Amino acid sequence: MLRFGLLDEVRVWRDGEPLDIGPPKQRAVLAVLLLEPRRPVSVARIVDAVWADAPPANSVNAVQKQIVALRRALGPAMVTLSDGGYRLDVPADSLDTEELTALIRAGVDARSGGSPEEAERLLSKALAHSRSEPLAGLVGPVFESARRRLAEQRAYAAELWAATALDLRHHEDLTARLPELIVQYPARERLRAIYMLALHRSGRQAEALTAYQDARRHLVDEYGVEPGEELQRAQWEILRAEPVVPVPAHNPPLVPVAAHNPPPMYDLRQPPYPPAAKRSRKQIVLGILSVAVCLFSLGLLTWGVVAVLAAIRGSRALAGMAAVYAVLLVVWLVAMPVEDGGAFYELRLSVGFIAMLATILGGAVHVGLITLVSPWHEAADFRRRV
Repeated sequence: MLRFGLLDEVRVWRDGEPLDIGPPKQRAVLAVLLLEPRRPVSVARIVDAVWADAPPANSVNAVQKQIVALRRALGPAMVTLSDGGYRLDVPADSLDTEELTALIRAGVDARSGGSPEEAERLLSKALAHSRSEPLAGLVGPVFESARRRLAEQRAYAAELWAATALDLRHHEDLTARLPELIVQYPARERLRAIYMLALHRSGRQAEALTAYQDARRHLVDEYGVEPGEELQRAQWEILRAEPVVPVPAHNPPLVPVAAHNPPPMYDLRQPPYPPAAKRSRKQIVLGILSVAVCLFSLGLLTWGVVAVLAAIRGSRALAGMAAVYAVLLVVWLVAMPVEDGGAFYELRLSVGFIAMLATILGGAVHVGLITLVSPWHEAADFRRRV
C-alpha cells in the first residue's frame, strides 16, 4: 500500500518502506499532484508551479517526461490523463495532509461536543504529524502559498490544543511544549497568552510576567506594534490573580470538565478589559509621517497611504476606503474647472472643492485616527476554516 507525505519533504512509502521518487523536478511534479489529490491538474498549472518563471522550451514534453517517470515509480494506474489534465488517484487515508485536516476537524468536533480529553488527544496527534517545514526543498509561489496554508493550519491546531490542555489543567505539559511552538509561530499571540496562564496556574507568576515582557519585546521590535487584546488581558488577569481561559476565535467554550473544577471562567473576549496599551515610538512616528504625506501631497497620495495601512492591518474596510479616496481624487481633478463659465460651472466648482477637502483634510484626519488613536494591532482571524 502506498502512503504519501507533504508535511516535511515530499515522500512516498510502499508497505512502510521509503520509495525512491526521483530527482527534484520529479518530486515537484508529484507535489503539485498531491496538493490536488484525485483532481485533474492542467499541464499549465504544473509548469507554473515547477518551473515558475523559467519554463522549458517544450513544456508539454517536459511534463510528460516527469509523468512517465512517476508512473514507473508508483505504478501506471496511479497517474491518469483526462481532458482537465493529469490526476493522481491517491487512495483514501494515504496522504498525511488529509489526515492532519481530519484530525483537526475531529478535535474541533470533540471540543465543541464537550469531550475535552478526546479533543486534546486528537489535536496532540495532529501536531505530532507535522514537526518540520512542509514541502521542504521546493521553491516557487505555488509551493510557498501551500506551505503558508499548511503552517497556518498547524498553528491553529496548536492554539486549539493549548486552549484545551489549559481547560484540562495540564499546566506542566503546556509549559514544557509551548516554548517550542512559540519559537515556530512567534507572532501567534494566543499561544503566548496561554503559556503565560499555564505558568501562572503552576505558581510561576514571575515567569508568566517575564513571558509577557518577552512577547511585548518581540512584537515591538519585529512589527512595531504593542501586544494585542488577548495578551493584555492575560497579563491583566495574572496581575489580578484571576486567570482566564483564552478560547480560539469562532469556537464555543468547553463544557466544565468535572464538578469539582473551579467556578467557570469567562472568555477572554468578554469584559472586563485592561487599560489600553501605549503606542510604541515607531507607531507614533509612522502615524505622524502618514498624516504629513496626506497634507503635503495635497491629498494626491492619501489613497496610497490608506492602501498601505490596509495591507499592514489586513483590513478589507481600509482597502475599501483607499478606493473611496482614489475616486474622490479623480472627482476633484476632473470636476475643478480650468476656466470660468459653462452651464454647470458653479456645480462643478462645489463638487470639486468638497472632493478636495475630503481628500486632503478628511484623509489626514482619518489616517491620524487609524494610526494614533484607534488600536493599531488587531489579532488575525483564522479565515480558512479546516
